[in-house]
Amino acid sequence: MKSIYCWMSVCIILIILPMTVSAQKKNRQPAYQDNDTSMRVELRHFPILGLGKPYADRIALRWTAGDADMLRALLHDGILIDRLRIDADNKAIGGWERITPDTVRAWSKDEFEQRVTERDTALLILAQSIYGKPTYPEGLGIIELAGMQRMERENRLLTINLYAALSEEAAHAAGLAFDDWMAVDTTCNYVYKIFPATVEPHVVMPDTGYVFVAGIDRVRHPIYEGLEAVNRDGAILIKWPGKYQDFTGYFIDRSEDSLTFRRLNKVVYIPSIDSLHSRAKFSYMDSVRNGREYYYRLTGVTPFGEFITFRDVVKGKGIDLTPPSVPLFSHTESGDRVTFTWQKPDDSDLLGYHIVRGMDVQSVDTLLTASGMLAPDILEYSFKKSEQPHSSFYRLMVMDESYNSAFSEPVYIFSVDTVPPAATYIVSGNIDSTGVVTVRWAHLKDEPDLRGYKVLFANDEDHNFAPASNIIPDTVYEFHTSLRTFTPHLYVKVIAVDANYNHGFPSEAFQLTRPDTIPPRTPVILGYENLPSGVSISWSPSVDLSFDRFVVFCRTSGQNDWKQIAETSDNHYTDTTVIARKSYEYSLTEVDKSGNRSAMAFPQTIVTSAPLDEDLRLTKTYELPTKTVHLSWTKPARKASAIILFKDEGEGLTMYERIDGEHLNFSEAGSPDTIYGIKIVYHDNSESPLIK
Repeated sequence: MKSIYCWMSVCIILIILPMTVSAQKKNRQPAYQDNDTSMRVELRHFPILGLGKPYADRIALRWTAGDADMLRALLHDGILIDRLRIDADNKAIGGWERITPDTVRAWSKDEFEQRVTERDTALLILAQSIYGKPTYPEGLGIIELAGMQRMERENRLLTINLYAALSEEAAHAAGLAFDDWMAVDTTCNYVYKIFPATVEPHVVMPDTGYVFVAGIDRVRHPIYEGLEAVNRDGAILIKWPGKYQDFTGYFIDRSEDSLTFRRLNKVVYIPSIDSLHSRAKFSYMDSVRNGREYYYRLTGVTPFGEFITFRDVVKGKGIDLTPPSVPLFSHTESGDRVTFTWQKPDDSDLLGYHIVRGMDVQSVDTLLTASGMLAPDILEYSFKKSEQPHSSFYRLMVMDESYNSAFSEPVYIFSVDTVPPAATYIVSGNIDSTGVVTVRWAHLKDEPDLRGYKVLFANDEDHNFAPASNIIPDTVYEFHTSLRTFTPHLYVKVIAVDANYNHGFPSEAFQLTRPDTIPPRTPVILGYENLPSGVSISWSPSVDLSFDRFVVFCRTSGQNDWKQIAETSDNHYTDTTVIARKSYEYSLTEVDKSGNRSAMAFPQTIVTSAPLDEDLRLTKTYELPTKTVHLSWTKPARKASAIILFKDEGEGLTMYERIDGEHLNFSEAGSPDTIYGIKIVYHDNSESPLIK
């Protein structure tokens, strides 16, 4: 049923006027309501669906309902129509105007009896669909009877809509059409409001429908084309674009001379596919005799009862796609001679035979009957093994006059052959960034019994080569290798294999280089130092053989984006652009010669030192009896959160101890020659320079 309403549900443009629709919804009343406002029975509402088409002297309107009960109410109660004109600037010309002096409804039963003759098929069917009395089988249960009644009403809805779309007179007789007679202005647009003439407490309530008609469409004449004919066995498939939603159904005409056409379908053809997809195809299958050409044209029927023929005429013919039957194919061997025999098939269109030879059961490498096809009455063929010195599979190929072919079961004939094929050589090869290896080699044209090639590989030229493939008939092959390996090269060889599975000598090993896709190890920041000139950071050295450089990044603490500040091959860097008493974060990556980058190092947060604006002194004394070193320092002017103690144990001053900021001294056992230093860490996380 969906395809019947394609013109209603797709092609129309429903203009929803918010104020009118809102007022209509506001004024709706339930079918039943008493003083208890919690008890309500809501009606089912369905919109009236319609469309319009402008002509020079009128605008033709069509409408329907998508529900059988609602359509029945429209046919008997009728509808009214108001019109609103809109100028070229999209402004209303006046207001809504009633254009139906009387209620538009279906003809009465008496009107059908008075106007309809026996030849008015569409009107007769329409009258029966509107006023006919249904009959139902006896003995049905209540539920079964209700279901059958609902189905009968849906069938009536289908029939009424179909014939109203096929015949203009039927559309008016059903009360589903109206002609607004006037001179249509191509610069104006028209909006029609279609609504029920009476509102009764039906279970189904029809909503107002709106139809938009563009005056300019009066002078637009679309061209319909895209008809195709596809040749099939005993049939021709006619196809056309499903994007044309202007038609309710179609008629297909056929001709044998392209001049005189005969209609194939007496009843309008409605395609079973209803799609809005721009590439969807409607189709019609016509059964024909094979070998004869036919011409086709297509006529679409619009909802306004118009018959529009597509522009193109196509031709096609049924073709024989059925292969001939295959007889039993057998052979005998006598010394060096092989004889094949078979029985003649019953096919009337038999053309002849070929005997084919192949390296396997499906291949066709050569024709034994290369001098010509064997006639249909020839049922035997023989040859000398010495003429075909290699083991092969043989099949009988049967062909009909339409060149359809069929093959018998294969026959294998063995010939002794211990001579291996020659060696080939690899032409090219490479390994891509995903590890796919591609190898190409030269084809051995002078080996008539060549079955194919095998590809072998190894990680070193001196290793044993393993097979990467089975026997392949081509001269190019792809396989996958691992890139996460310490061996940078891959070595490949190719071996030729003949029909008796003799393996030739392998080709010279071909060296391929694996692309470097392994990133370097992530560097680790080892330490930092606040210097008067800036911040110096150091990190672990590289162990990558393909090391190229380090890239250093910095950002102000609290920011998200890193800024590259340096590239260096050293494992340390001093940033001289920092501002005193400010927090920074540093990180870096390692880059190898292939451009692979390591992950970012774990960030190091550093608060830069402030210029020493006070006299801070470190004093060291040594107590000989106890061999104790005593350190003391002056109290900082600003409050300190920590004291960082540095000590030189042979590798320069390095951080040794962290002491609470309230302390002013430190003691430990040691040597009088040991050098110490301190840094003051203030409460704002800034640091003093190193004090020795």
